[in-house]
Amino acid sequence: IKEFIKSDKTGLLVDFFDLEALVAKVVSLLKDEAKRRQLGMAARAIAMNKYDLQTHCLPKQIEWVDRVAALPVIRPGDKKV
Repeated sequence: IKEFIKSDKTGLLVDFFDLEALVAKVVSLLKDEAKRRQLGMAARAIAMNKYDLQTHCLPKQIEWVDRVAALPVIRPGDKKV
């Protein structure tokens, strides 16, 4: 997901159908523990800051439910305003 993974910052990207590139990236990470840790820690920080359930996702979902609940009820046959 390009919106989340920034190449060489929070992960490694390859073309979707490029199996050789995928294998090469996986092998490079298997050989480089420091890089694995660096990418993993950076990705986790982004996930916690932007997508944490308690501080971000749940409050947004509650806000959405509240907005939907406040909409007027439209029943079949009601005249449109």
